[in-house]
Order: sequence, then C-alpha cells, then structure tokens
Amino acid sequence: MQNDGTFENGQLEWSDVKHSKKSAKKSAKKSAMGGVETGVHSNFHVGSYKPVFGLDRLIPIINQLQNVFNTTGTCPIQLPQIIVVGEQSSGKSSVLENICGFSCFPRGTKTCTRCPIVLQMIKKNRDDEQYRSLSAKLKATEWVEFPQLTDEKIVTDFNRVSHIINNEVNRRAAGENVIVKEQLILRIISPNVINLTLVDLPGLVSAPAEGQPEDIEQQIIDVVERYAKNPNSVILAVCAASNEIQNPKTIKFVKTIDPKGERTICVLTKLDLMDYGTDATDVLTGQIIKVKLGIVGVVNRSYDDTVRGVSIADSMENEAKFLIDNYPTIASHNGIPNLKVRLQRLLLEHIMKTLPMLQTRLTNMQM
Repeated sequence: MQNDGTFENGQLEWSDVKHSKKSAKKSAKKSAMGGVETGVHSNFHVGSYKPVFGLDRLIPIINQLQNVFNTTGTCPIQLPQIIVVGEQSSGKSSVLENICGFSCFPRGTKTCTRCPIVLQMIKKNRDDEQYRSLSAKLKATEWVEFPQLTDEKIVTDFNRVSHIINNEVNRRAAGENVIVKEQLILRIISPNVINLTLVDLPGLVSAPAEGQPEDIEQQIIDVVERYAKNPNSVILAVCAASNEIQNPKTIKFVKTIDPKGERTICVLTKLDLMDYGTDATDVLTGQIIKVKLGIVGVVNRSYDDTVRGVSIADSMENEAKFLIDNYPTIASHNGIPNLKVRLQRLLLEHIMKTLPMLQTRLTNMQM
C-alpha cells in the first residue's frame, strides 16, 4: 500500500469508495432496491434487486485488501466477508458451483474442503482492454487464477481446478485427511459471473472417518470458529432438508456464535430429497429456523448428476421446475438465482457498514 491510499496496481483508491458510498446514498430509497426497503428480509426475491451503479466495485477493493494481508501473513483488520458453514455432505460444494457456474470444487464422500478456500468471483467487461489482451493470449474468455501458487497460476481447464486444490492442500498438510488453517485463494475471471466473494470452510463432522485423525472434529471447529467469530462475517449456514430439518446441527453450531441469528442467512439444500409427503414450507417461511437474514431453499446437483454429465445449466432448469411444481407460492423467493443476488446485496451492505472503520484502520496503518 502506498501513502496515497492506493495499492501497487494503482486501482484501489479511497476515492472509489467515496464515489460508491455517494452513489449508494442517492439510490438507496429508489433505484437500489426498486422501491423495497434496504433491510434484507425473508421475502426478498430476485426481481426486487437492482445493484447500485458502481457499488459492486467495493467487493474487488475488499478482495485486494484480502490479497495484501494474505501476502504479508498478517490480518490486522477483520474484513467483511461471507463465510460458508455446513455439515460434511450438506451440499456446500454444489451450492458454490451453482453460484459461480463452474464445476471446480473437490467432491467425494469424505471431507472435501480441507482448508479455507477464498472464492473470488470477478466480473469482467468484455470491452476491458486488459481483459481482452489476456483473453486473447490465453485463448479463453474465462479462467481461474491461483495467486499463491508458483506453478499453474492461471488455469483455463476448469476440470483441473479440483486436482490443483487437492494437490496444494496435500502439499501444505504433508499428507491427506489433515485440516490446513491457511487460506487458499481462487479467483474466477469471467464476464458471466457477478462480483462476489465467499470463504468456503471445512464441513462439520460428528466423528472421524476411516484414515482421519481422532481430533478431526475439533480441528474443523477451530478453523470455522476463527472465521465465524469475526463480527464482520456474514454466516451462510448450509443445511440439508433431508437431515434433522427441525433443528439442524449447523444452525445449533452457528447459534453458539451468533445466538440471535443477526448475521446468519440459511440455505436449505436437497429440497428434492425429502421424505415423500413432506415439504419444507414451514422452514422456508421462517417459522422453524430463526435467522435475521432469511432462508433460501435450493435443489442441488448431486455427485451422481456430475458423474452422469448433468450440466449446471440443466441443474438450474431442473431446480426452477421443481420449485414451481412443489412450492408455487414461494418459488420466486428461492433458488440459486435468487441466492446469488441476495448474497451480493448482503456483502455490499455489510461492506458499507464497515467502511468507516476500515478507512480509519488503514489510515492508522500508514502512519
């Protein structure tokens, strides 16, 4: 960071922040939410949200701060972020893949996420000269960047991404089935994503699987708690509708950290796998699980679906049909498209709330 508040690439300036704040204030009552008040409620749906012009530039700014602190090995500021918490096999990977639009996360029956993975989705304008130049060089319009790696920093074959993640985590852990505390940053560069950053955390377990250390449960809890206890973290709690729907383990865990649910949003996965004759209407309408940031139901693309070659686009169509057929009165409030814009809105609002503190802390660091 330089003395004028910019970073090395000269693109991060507090003038950008001030401009975005000014735009947000002007549009808050009318254009930002299309007439909907600014708080996020359980009745939010995708059609009610229109991003404030220029406001989503705040997310790349936070990404750059995150990258700088990761490079220095210190994090003197608790950055606003959305962390993804859920039990192993709750459908976390499927949700993340559907949000970003790519199959790029490790999958399997054991613990797949073995370190905090910072997923930075960066939307590029097709007319951006720098993007067009690199796109022509790579002969690709979309790619993944691993800024921490010395080899394969840029990958255009998305089928390789999960292997690279596993290899890097194994290298850091000096073996398999070990939880690593250090972050792995993964950037998806594409004109087809929204600006959004999520931190995927290892899935909660009840007991060690074969080959896992006896204290694996506590190892995972220690990592998750470190992120969840950050007061600037929004908690995305992923719960499977097919498991203990009345009192999910993930919600019980999250409430030990955020007892009033003030910074928790719940995603209810696997709606299509519930027992015959049951549904999740009471949960989706907030009558069972009490969280302030709302509940969104989704239909996952299963591991078997990926093996059979079901695309994410096909999965989205299947989800939309399922919601209309089974939850017609609340279908527009659920599903991955709704969740994507809802999460972006939550992150932007959270960043806006913490901007004064961030600016003060950064200014003090330069003195």
